Amino acid sequence: MDMGTPPAFAFCTGCGQHDTHKDAGEPYGRISFADIVAMAENPPQAPKAQAQWIIPSRYCGFDGRVFDVQRERGEFGMICLDFDGTAEQPAGTAKEIGAALRAIFGDDAKRLYYSSSRATEANPKARVMLPLADGIPGRDWADTMESVHDLLEEHGLRPDRALERTAQLVFLPNRGDYYFTSLKGLAPVELTPDHPVIRRREAMRAERREAERAAQEARAWRQAERFARYDAKGLESPVDHFNAAHTIEGLLGRYGYTPSRNGRDWRSPDSTSGSFALRDYGEYWVYMGSAMDDVGRKSAAGYSTGDAFDLFVYHDHGGDFAAAVRAYSKEAGLNQQEADWRNPFEGVGSRCDSGQQQAGQGDSNHKADSGEQPPHGAATAALGIRSGGAAATLNLDDGYLIDEILPVDGLSALYGAPGSAKSFWALSAALSIARGVPLLGQEVEKGGVIYCALEGGGRFSNRVAAYCKHHKIDPAAELQNFHLVSVGLNLRTQDGHGPLIAKAAEELEAATGTTIRLIIIDTLNRAFAGGNENSPEDMGSFVDQVQALRGKTGVAALVIHHSGKDLAAGMRGHSSLLGAVDAELKIERRDVGRLLTVTKQRDGEDGLQFAFNLELVPLGTTPKGKQVGSLVPVPADAAEVKASGERNKLGRVQKKVLRSVEILAAEPGCQRNPGGPGWPEIGKFAVVEAEAAISAALGLIDPPERGRDKRREHIRRAMDDLCSKGFIGRNDGKLWVIRRAAI
Repeated sequence: MDMGTPPAFAFCTGCGQHDTHKDAGEPYGRISFADIVAMAENPPQAPKAQAQWIIPSRYCGFDGRVFDVQRERGEFGMICLDFDGTAEQPAGTAKEIGAALRAIFGDDAKRLYYSSSRATEANPKARVMLPLADGIPGRDWADTMESVHDLLEEHGLRPDRALERTAQLVFLPNRGDYYFTSLKGLAPVELTPDHPVIRRREAMRAERREAERAAQEARAWRQAERFARYDAKGLESPVDHFNAAHTIEGLLGRYGYTPSRNGRDWRSPDSTSGSFALRDYGEYWVYMGSAMDDVGRKSAAGYSTGDAFDLFVYHDHGGDFAAAVRAYSKEAGLNQQEADWRNPFEGVGSRCDSGQQQAGQGDSNHKADSGEQPPHGAATAALGIRSGGAAATLNLDDGYLIDEILPVDGLSALYGAPGSAKSFWALSAALSIARGVPLLGQEVEKGGVIYCALEGGGRFSNRVAAYCKHHKIDPAAELQNFHLVSVGLNLRTQDGHGPLIAKAAEELEAATGTTIRLIIIDTLNRAFAGGNENSPEDMGSFVDQVQALRGKTGVAALVIHHSGKDLAAGMRGHSSLLGAVDAELKIERRDVGRLLTVTKQRDGEDGLQFAFNLELVPLGTTPKGKQVGSLVPVPADAAEVKASGERNKLGRVQKKVLRSVEILAAEPGCQRNPGGPGWPEIGKFAVVEAEAAISAALGLIDPPERGRDKRREHIRRAMDDLCSKGFIGRNDGKLWVIRRAAI
């Protein structure tokens, strides 16, 4: 069946979010557009953990889920769109989406529409696939998809911009309670140079290049001005001091900006279009919109640009530069004269085409002669410019303190539910790095570690002793690079313990001759000094202080944090922490062992999983004869741990439903499962009719004494939960038992 897609395009595919081939070294499977259309017509009904996905690239190597690899090697043959609304803002209807797609791509553009597994009639969440006539190189994919999303937003739709990422998974048709599909159009989309998408992409790139150039030029002049005003006089600039202690990323989170899924672009809280028009370049930002006309200063291209201090001026001091300098100088203990409270770029919002700085107007403005140039080399040094061969210096470092898990620098977070063994894993990681030995089979980079053990009380040292006993090592000889902090800390406010830790790191390096490579904060809550984890201001301040500590010490930081009530919802508290971290790690307790999952890796592959168990190490007895011991992570069978479900006690109704399926499946003559999409290996399980299981469960649950009988509704909900937890499988109206639980 020819569905109008070039035969060369068979896309990378796998099953389940945790399906990764990086360790095995085997390529991923392939699936064509025609196969996907056939699946949409007769979709499986599989749990999310088993659902099939694609990356719309024809690169299917073992490392196909690594974003950088797809960016370099990928060739994308299909535009995939995800319309995943909320209860407050439902996704667009099929009619609304179809109208927008026809306006952008034309009436003849072939497009497959299908509901996602969690769609409802009130919120028809959906995905759309449009095959392309010619492939798009991976290096062009993010900008191409950004342009598509921008055009759709102009038509009033809100697509999920996560699909701008080159290795983002797109889940294939999977039937839920509400399902709809349609196939329209005749031919693949031809993205010619005059196509609206390509025109938008190239215009956006040109604007971005000009905005970056103008922002860098303005920043160079501003730094040169501060050099002349402060450095040449031996003074410390309050603006430079502030920027060294705060990150743009942290301040954006504090002030209520919303990060996009690519981690670089942010949406202003004042934006009416909903676009992520602010791009964070690390030391400066550029806003390509109108919502921030009063923030920072205008570049030569007419875009607002600035640094971290400009955000502080606008949001904390209403745009009053002098007031911001006065307030921060007082807070930071910097002695400044009133003349230093002037904004060096006030009146320099726009620049002449020749690049000459305009003189400001009035006494409060900085005045400069026409044609003034910064001191020789100041702008070049301020921008860290490398030229010629220096610009091509190779960086072949592995980039990890713990291979594939913990980056060698940056901020990382490890989270999980209480009892998931977060601290046991983190301590083992710290001790492995301090010794320079592998952690549960993963290679490490050796270096000093400061472990801030703010939970666990006075018995935390027992964990270190248990590690030493298990590994048969002498702590005096092998743990000289491990440094334990057990006093209370404040890492949320500027007057907290960050500078003291930085000074301690300097002293420890001098004493041991070993560079400190990692600081672990266990836990965020205990270092939060009474702040509100849900507050963007408090979480942003915490991120700022940890990043400032990193900046002073040059180390990596790992923050141990708790999950919310729902582990799947991620870390507890405000999302600015997730936006700031370079790596996010999740530990969950399973029926067999523990599972660590890399849920975010900014410069590597996410989705990787590592299994371990805990082993009890006896340490001695108390004066009253009570045994004392502690736990140590040990290697586990990864396949066994991954196959086991989450450690979750089942509710009363869930137990009854599971028991009903087990009883029916054990009856003589029960049929075995067939093969095909959505089914396990043919004949592996006994299958029962879902309706029969519901009827059996009704017989095990007493009806209510009064009021409406909601047993059937509760049973269906329990059945959904059992599927999502991996206790039962479901497809085509039939159920089977995957694993049993203690009833």
